[in-house]
Amino acid sequence: MKTLTHSMMQCFQDCRQKYQYRYVDEVVPVTSADALYFGSAVHRGLENWFKYGIRDAALLAVECQDMPEPEIIKAKCLLERYIDHWQPEQFEVLEVEYEFASPIVNPQTKRNLRTWKLRGKVDGLVRYDGALFILEHKTTSKCDGAYIDRILIDSQIATYACAISRVYGQKVEGAIYDILVKPQTRYKEGETDEQFEARKAALIAKSKTGTSKAQKQERETPEQFRERVLADITADSFRREIVRFNAEDLRDHQRELWGIAKAMQMPMIFKNTGNCTKFSGCPYLNLCRAKGDLAACEGIYKHRRAHEELTEEE
Repeated sequence: MKTLTHSMMQCFQDCRQKYQYRYVDEVVPVTSADALYFGSAVHRGLENWFKYGIRDAALLAVECQDMPEPEIIKAKCLLERYIDHWQPEQFEVLEVEYEFASPIVNPQTKRNLRTWKLRGKVDGLVRYDGALFILEHKTTSKCDGAYIDRILIDSQIATYACAISRVYGQKVEGAIYDILVKPQTRYKEGETDEQFEARKAALIAKSKTGTSKAQKQERETPEQFRERVLADITADSFRREIVRFNAEDLRDHQRELWGIAKAMQMPMIFKNTGNCTKFSGCPYLNLCRAKGDLAACEGIYKHRRAHEELTEEE
């Protein structure tokens, strides 16, 4: 049986050609968005925090990430403030980075699909208010009403709840979304001599006296930057949404899962050009323009295992 993940299904629904490139051909862009690196660093720190409960171990996990120093400082500061903000914790941690594999069940006949099995990973399983909950961490640059609405209607965790209930042997009652807002503090790089002289000349030109007391802006130290970042992280940087699932919604998600899985058994591949330029643009646009010819996109794409977030099966 082949592996089916929520990301895979979402990609298939967005654009079947994109699905072909990522999950069949196993091709990915060489570069990734900086926001993904930051979120991964914070995620790794949280993983160590909930595994070991040791602050230094969590911060060390962030330090080991391949990011510019200012981004590492921001990630460490956010993690420190998160730990302080939620102490004492509201739930008991049962599992960290819990990975599962579950059959896909026909909601009418109760028979298992023979083609696919649903696999996935959640940040954690916790005991909250006497019940089993999924724990999910999210990092974002802005946490407004629209962002919360997108989280609450996302089908991924509800779909995973059905599967985990089946394989874990306990009913998943809901999900806890921990949202961490990334500080927008900018690192002060300072000025070169040329930049300072140009700025000073511009100020003198505007001055009535023909003089200026401007001083060269020096590059700030990592400790100075850290202090400013910590000052910018407040209680509003953390939000926790607790969602309880109802039986009707879970049945709807199971029907949706079955329908998508069936459609993906022998799919016809075609492009959804309506998604080519949405948001920051499709990462496979260059490959589509080259009609799938990787040789014509040298240095832009590389091969990577389809489900790298999951343990590789034998």
